[in-house]
Amino acid sequence: MASGYTSMSSMERDTCKITVGGKSYTMAEYKKMLKEKKEAEGKKTKKRKKVVKEISAVAMEVEKMLKPITTLKSLSAYYDHAYRQWGTIANEILEHRKIRPHFVRYRVNVSELSNLVEEVQKMAKRNEKAAYQYVEKIAWKLEDIKTHITNLMNGAVESGLMELYKNEECINGKGRRLGLQTLAGKTFKAISQLEDAIGTLKKVADDGTDPFSVGDHMTARTRARCWA
Repeated sequence: MASGYTSMSSMERDTCKITVGGKSYTMAEYKKMLKEKKEAEGKKTKKRKKVVKEISAVAMEVEKMLKPITTLKSLSAYYDHAYRQWGTIANEILEHRKIRPHFVRYRVNVSELSNLVEEVQKMAKRNEKAAYQYVEKIAWKLEDIKTHITNLMNGAVESGLMELYKNEECINGKGRRLGLQTLAGKTFKAISQLEDAIGTLKKVADDGTDPFSVGDHMTARTRARCWA
């Protein structure tokens, strides 16, 4: 009796029809379809969570790369505060034709770098994939900064001022008031750190971007801002 009931139940599953969206399915086909749909949605949700997690980690990765490069802040502080600290000697150094152009370009690029980092942080919070584009722009900006630092230090040596004022704190100062010669010694490490950061950030940008869909996810305003 029990065997006959099982056979009938199986037969019903094979022959009973259900209509969904204008299409007819047996009960077995319908249950299979529901199962496959549920599995597909589960995989999609898992993938979405992974992407969100990766984007939210972008800002942390950028900060991790830049934080150890303390010489950038020290050079900026020298440019911003040297005259107040050391007066006319500092002014002579900062205004020298071999130094000023490179220092000005450096300071401008560091300010632009700060703006780019802020944009990455904002986009990461909103889980926008455009954050990867800004990571790439940060890598390019670091390349510019590396060039300006190199030119600045070469210009400082060529100016002869580091030798002329070698006994002055504005050149040999250490501790909280770093002199230009002291900063020059630190730039070798900074340039190496910049090169490492550039390589890592380019990899982050490349891994996070599909080259065939770049920009598809952006609004017109975001795209214009990103590729300006």
